[in-house]
Amino acid sequence: MNSMASFHIKIEPTGIYKATFHDCNNSIRLWGDLSKKEGIEEAKEKMKALRKAIEDFENHIRINY
Repeated sequence: MNSMASFHIKIEPTGIYKATFHDCNNSIRLWGDLSKKEGIEEAKEKMKALRKAIEDFENHIRINY
């Protein structure tokens, strides 16, 4: 199997973050600003949604394959 998954998360001193998730062919990037309470809450919601999507996909594979 020649497959990979990786991620890179960078948080600048200003509070700006970039979280990039890769597989062999594609990537997604989440961006935000942790210098304000609103940005922190938004980042938490993004991570929560991403975790749920990954868990749902994993469960789908487990049940159907």
